[in-house]
Amino acid sequence: MPDAAKTMLSALAAVGLLGCSAEEPQPPDPNTPIAPVVCDDSAPLTLLRTAPDSLLGRPPWLEVCNVCPASFDLTVDDVDLQTAWADDGACVVAMPTLPWPAEDTHQARAVIATATRSATFDFDFVGTGPRGADPADAGSGTFRLPLGADNLRLPAAGLELPGGNLLVRFEPTADHGLAVHFGRTEADSNQQDLCVPTTTLAASARQDLRQIAVPLSEGDVVPLPFAAPARAGALQATLSSTGSALSAMALLLEVDARLLDGDADAICADWAALADGPLCGPCGDPAGDPDATSCIAFVWEWSTAIRVPNALVPVDAPGPDCVDPS
Repeated sequence: MPDAAKTMLSALAAVGLLGCSAEEPQPPDPNTPIAPVVCDDSAPLTLLRTAPDSLLGRPPWLEVCNVCPASFDLTVDDVDLQTAWADDGACVVAMPTLPWPAEDTHQARAVIATATRSATFDFDFVGTGPRGADPADAGSGTFRLPLGADNLRLPAAGLELPGGNLLVRFEPTADHGLAVHFGRTEADSNQQDLCVPTTTLAASARQDLRQIAVPLSEGDVVPLPFAAPARAGALQATLSSTGSALSAMALLLEVDARLLDGDADAICADWAALADGPLCGPCGDPAGDPDATSCIAFVWEWSTAIRVPNALVPVDAPGPDCVDPS
């Protein structure tokens, strides 16, 4: 894995095993395949990744992966994180629920644990750096987010995407926040598809030095491919100096099949058929034990999102001229 050697060089580990300390783990050789590991009580606690699988230079989300499923207690100094399991419990993804501080790097710590052992890894995570003051139009506007295969970073399941664009509108609120509204475009145009109902997040976004952030609440819906009510999530984006675009934007969305109508196991089986492999994995706090195995962590990201001229039109339900997608 290309990032593994680089990121592991900065990781310091202390492994507790029967009261003994182990040597620091060595970074894997990217040219040498990792030998198969039996994931039992004796499996190694070895981080394979401390940088996200991202195409962005400064991604606003984190990803930490162990060689086997484990519990993950991931923290970043002075930042509250929304976390979710990924890769069937072998990874955890995370994103702050408030704007990232305007710093170049952040100190991060991952505690990986099984029933009998734990390991602590400290590493640096790249920050947004200085961002400058908010523009006069501080965040209000509608932005277009392409829904291509490269924009869906997780799950890495080869899902076929229908294309088109997601629209996100930030609307100033009375409490000095930003209401976050979503819609879809007609095919690959800038024109809103008025047959797709718009949605609004329950929480208001906050903005600080051009960084916009908002947590997702249980039941929030974003009109994405494979959309479903969220269990949790977060959004982060950097506003350009003029307010005409967003950069380094990412959306973490944890979906739980239990929040849909129907049997969760059957729904997960349907999703697995779409992906030619299992998608559902652990639910609950990654620092503890799973409370179910019916969740999927999606991460979407965009290097640039341009502002479109028209405001998002609220759509409560498809009109009479709309074709039933079923």
